[in-house]
Amino acid sequence: MEAPSTSTHGNPAATTACPAVALKPWQRWEAPYLFALLVGGLGLRLALTPFGIFASDARVFRGWATRLVTSPLASFYATGGGRGGGTVDHLPGDLWFLWLIARVYQHFSPRLDTQGFGFVFLLKLVPSLADVGIGLLLFAIARRLAGPRAGLLAAAGWLFNPASIFLSVSWGQWDSISACVTLLAIWLALRGNPVWALPALTYACLIKPQLGVLVPLVLLAWWLWHWRVRPAGAAAASRRHGPRQLGALAVAAVLAAAVFLAVDLPFSVGLPPLATRWTIVERASAALNRYTVISANAFNLWGVLSPGDLRRNDHQHALLGVTFQQLGTLLLAATLIAILALFWRHPTPDMLVWAATATLLALFMLPTRMHERYLLPAVALAVLAAACAPRRLWWLGVALSATFLVNLVVVYRLAGGGNVAGGSRQPAASTVLVVSSVNLCLLLALLAVGVTLARRPLGLVGEVPPASAPPA
Repeated sequence: MEAPSTSTHGNPAATTACPAVALKPWQRWEAPYLFALLVGGLGLRLALTPFGIFASDARVFRGWATRLVTSPLASFYATGGGRGGGTVDHLPGDLWFLWLIARVYQHFSPRLDTQGFGFVFLLKLVPSLADVGIGLLLFAIARRLAGPRAGLLAAAGWLFNPASIFLSVSWGQWDSISACVTLLAIWLALRGNPVWALPALTYACLIKPQLGVLVPLVLLAWWLWHWRVRPAGAAAASRRHGPRQLGALAVAAVLAAAVFLAVDLPFSVGLPPLATRWTIVERASAALNRYTVISANAFNLWGVLSPGDLRRNDHQHALLGVTFQQLGTLLLAATLIAILALFWRHPTPDMLVWAATATLLALFMLPTRMHERYLLPAVALAVLAAACAPRRLWWLGVALSATFLVNLVVVYRLAGGGNVAGGSRQPAASTVLVVSSVNLCLLLALLAVGVTLARRPLGLVGEVPPASAPPA
C-alpha cells in the first residue's frame, strides 16, 4: 500500500485514470491457485457449519425470516413482538438476503420449521459466500496495486483468517455482506468508475448506514482523478471534459437512487415526497439508537477511557458540557477531515486504500455505540495492506485480525454463545483495556503511515507504469 508514483497535481499531461501495476495477461499459474484458495476457504467454512451459533442472533433471524415470507414486505417493520424477531434494527439491504434464504428453505420445509440444521446451514452459507467474494475482491485490488503474488496473499490472508471464519461460521452473523459490497465500491473507484462505485456504496449503506462515511472519499477520488486533472490534448477536448464528467456523476446519482428505491420501496421505506410508511432516516435512526451506550462491546477508544463500564449512557456529559456521543462524533469528524486532507495531498490508488482503511478503523474506534463486529471491513483492508506491502505493513493485518478475534471470542463466551440473556455481564476490565489500547495504537500508527505516504512515496511490491498509462 506504499505509494510508488508522484502526485499528479497540476500536471496537464497526467492521466485521468487511476495508475496501476503493469500486468501481463493472466498467467497460467494464477487461476488455479486462486481457485484453490476460494474453494478451500468456502469448503473450510462449510465443514465448520455444524459447530456453534450465537443463539440469540439466530433466534432473531428465525423470527424475521418467518415474517418475511408470511406477511407483506410493506408491513414487515410494523409487526411487533419482542426479541424473538419483533424489534427490527436492520435496514432492508440484508433483509433481502434473509427473504431469499427463507424462500429457498420454504421449498424444503413448507411449515418453515426454522429450528432445524437446514436453516442454520443457510444462515451460515450467506456470510460464507460473502467471505469468498471478499477474498476475490482483495485479490483483484492487490493484483492491481502490487501484482499477482500480492493478490493471492491477500485472498489467502482473508479466506483463512480465523476472525472472519469465527464471525461467519461460529457466530453466524452477516457483517461480511456489507464488507463485500464496500470492497466492491472501492475496487470500482480504483478502476476510475464512479458510475458504479456510488451505487455499490449506496447498497452497502442500506445494510450498515455508518458506511456512508466513505462517500466523501469516493467523491474526492473521482474529482481528483477525473476532474481536477484534465486530460492532455486540444482545447476542444478540454472543453468537453467538464460536461462529460458531470454527466458521469449524474448517471452515478441516478443509479444510486435506483438502487435505493429498488431495495427500500417494497418495505414501504423511502424519502419525502414519496408516500411511504417510513423514511430511511427513521429506520436508520431506529438501528443506530437502539443501544445508547458508549460501546456495545467494541474494544475501542471507550474501552481505554472506561474499561470497566462500557454500558455507560453516551448522553452523559464527558467534558465541558459535551456528551460522550458528541465527543465521539467530533473526534471522528476531525480524523476524517485529516484523512481526506492527506489523500488530497497525494491522491494515488494506494493512498485511496490507506484512506479507506483508516476511515473504517476510525469509524470503529471513535464513535459511541459501536458493536464488536463492526471492525470487520477495516480488518479486510488491513489484510490487503499487509499483502501489498508485507515488509512494512504485515503488523497491521496480523495485529488487527488478532484483536478482532479476541473481541469476538470474549463477547461470544460472555453470552454463553448467545444461550443466555445478556443481563448486566460485561467483559473483564483488564481485557478490555489491553485490547482497546492495542487497537488505539494501531489507529495512531496507521495515521502516521498516511502522513509518511503523503510526504514521501516508498514504493510498492510490483512494477509501476508511467503516470500516463491507460486504465487497466
